[in-house]
Amino acid sequence: MTATISSLLAYALTGQEFALESCPDVDCVLAELEDRGWSQAAIADQARQAWSTGQTWPYPIDTDQFATLSAARWYAWLIQARDRLDLAVEHRGPSHRTTLTDAERRLLAEVPPHHGSVG
Repeated sequence: MTATISSLLAYALTGQEFALESCPDVDCVLAELEDRGWSQAAIADQARQAWSTGQTWPYPIDTDQFATLSAARWYAWLIQARDRLDLAVEHRGPSHRTTLTDAERRLLAEVPPHHGSVG
């Protein structure tokens, strides 16, 4: 039996398995979790605690479980959940290193054998 997107999202947010019926949207999933003792504040606190200790959050789910789902829909639901929980993604900008290493310069200098010889 394949889990519903609602159950998968509930697991990704809490790390616990719930047999949720199919919800039409993220707000419904969050309401169902609230009914089961997971307030939005509790989920957000758990996420921040996981991040502070270097753990992954949202919790990874088994890829076989969402093989029948649209990846775009899944990630849209994850993003909406993070927005509802006020969990901004920490932006990691480019490295402060400004010079290339010798290996990086070699890679940039390499071109495919056909480069420039077509036409």
